[in-house]
Amino acid sequence: MVHATELANAISLYERARGPNDGTRTGDGAMPLAIFPHMLREKLKAFDTSGDEYIDSNELGRAAEMYTAARDSTRRLSKIVVWLAIGVILLLLAISGITVAVVELSKETTASADGTMHVAGDSDTVIKVASVETVLDESGVMLDRETGTPVRVEQALTPQVLSSRLPTAAFKELRYIHASSAEGADAWFLVQAVSRVVPGAG
Repeated sequence: MVHATELANAISLYERARGPNDGTRTGDGAMPLAIFPHMLREKLKAFDTSGDEYIDSNELGRAAEMYTAARDSTRRLSKIVVWLAIGVILLLLAISGITVAVVELSKETTASADGTMHVAGDSDTVIKVASVETVLDESGVMLDRETGTPVRVEQALTPQVLSSRLPTAAFKELRYIHASSAEGADAWFLVQAVSRVVPGAG
């Protein structure tokens, strides 16, 4: 804060510096640093190139030139930063677009609306997937890839101990009956029909 006494002192010193020589004024248009507040005085010393504790018109002109140059430089730097930011954004967008294009072009297959896989760029060629060990012939029969013989598919059977307490569903799935003796003899019987009689019925 500048007090009234400091302001009055600054005006008095300025009046001494600006007028014609009357014995008490400098008469050369220079302003003493003492008329400025202490904090501002320390900053203005940077423009006192002569070191005489006065700021003359030449030094003020040089200070104005330096301020103008610094302001113009700041504006130029601001514009450069803005253009660099725009360039970076455009570069990122271009990289993203190229990445998407490369991914799409590198795809070897495409899927149609019904889920069928086709060769990329050829919607008429359907991709067929086969097992490593089997292959389909022209009639649709599954063949062993190495031997060329038809592949047989057998139903998996779960062995159970035959008992009248088995549920009806178990008897419906009954396909074979295996009987063995203590001497090691075995016999298999093919089951073609099953009938379950409820005790006491009829």
